[in-house]
Amino acid sequence: MSPSHRSEKSKGIALITGLVLLVILTLVALSTMRSTTLEYRMSGNTAFLAQARQVSESGRLAVSTVLHDHVFERSWSGVQLPPGLTILDKDSSGSADALIANESGEAFDQSDPVGSLTQDATFTDPISGHTTKVAVYHMTTKLSPGSGSAMSAGYMGLGKGAAGGGSRMFFDVLADGAGDANSRFVTSADVRVPVGY
Repeated sequence: MSPSHRSEKSKGIALITGLVLLVILTLVALSTMRSTTLEYRMSGNTAFLAQARQVSESGRLAVSTVLHDHVFERSWSGVQLPPGLTILDKDSSGSADALIANESGEAFDQSDPVGSLTQDATFTDPISGHTTKVAVYHMTTKLSPGSGSAMSAGYMGLGKGAAGGGSRMFFDVLADGAGDANSRFVTSADVRVPVGY
């Protein structure tokens, strides 16, 4: 073989080797870009979910903070609502509905807690402008310790005995908050409201 022929052959091998390396580097770059895009989407979804959770928590807390005053007043007159909270008028009576009693026939469904209940309030987050749907479920009312013994000791009947020890109303407050990119988060908390102290 002549030296020029070897030189051309080595140039051909170098060209093929360079092309193979270029293809391999292109595949590695594409894989890295795809991985980066996936991580970007995952972090975005995490941020949207955190936002929806914050909106849901804000709505639930807004209702929970006014529930004590609402039970004490037995109405909404004299109760200062936080900014963004609206108690719904579901019966079209012209005033906000009471949260003390459940809607007639309303039953709490563990598999779909928010969907099984009637929406009682709406909270619009003043910062993000996102909306939370809030449902309040009155679970039970229980006499506080001491009220039963007051009655059995003969303290002038049920009313005075119960008032002496007080009672507690238990509510489940559920909030369905919405964030950006159709994100959604549901929070729930039991709220105990002392009555008659």
